[in-house]
Amino acid sequence: MPAVVPDTSVLILIWHDSDLSLEIARREWLFRLSAVVHSELQRGAHERRVRRLVDQVARVETPIAPTANQWKRCGEILARLGRDHHFDARGMQLIQNDLLIGLTARDLGVPVVTANVRDFQLIAAHLRGLRVIEFPVAS
Repeated sequence: MPAVVPDTSVLILIWHDSDLSLEIARREWLFRLSAVVHSELQRGAHERRVRRLVDQVARVETPIAPTANQWKRCGEILARLGRDHHFDARGMQLIQNDLLIGLTARDLGVPVVTANVRDFQLIAAHLRGLRVIEFPVAS
């Protein structure tokens, strides 16, 4: 079973679309949960039902937190992204979580699965070894 780190966008999609849930099952991916994704899910869990679902996900797969070195690398890469792409502070803040997810996945040696492929491709250009899988695949 191939391991992947799902981005928040993928988990939200499969929770709302049973056909996409079946597609995930068909691919037989083993999800490795990023602590950053878990935090993003918690932040958006306003309903009791959704909070229970988020808690259940974290019980099944213990979230993997970014290491001190990954946070350091994140700051270095954010500085480069800001310089190379003229990101302001808000732009860097918006991409920081995706960068931490990417660093976690890359260091685990597994791809990120995301519906937000554009941001992760931008990150991959600055993070050697990051693999990105778009889900669902654009038609």
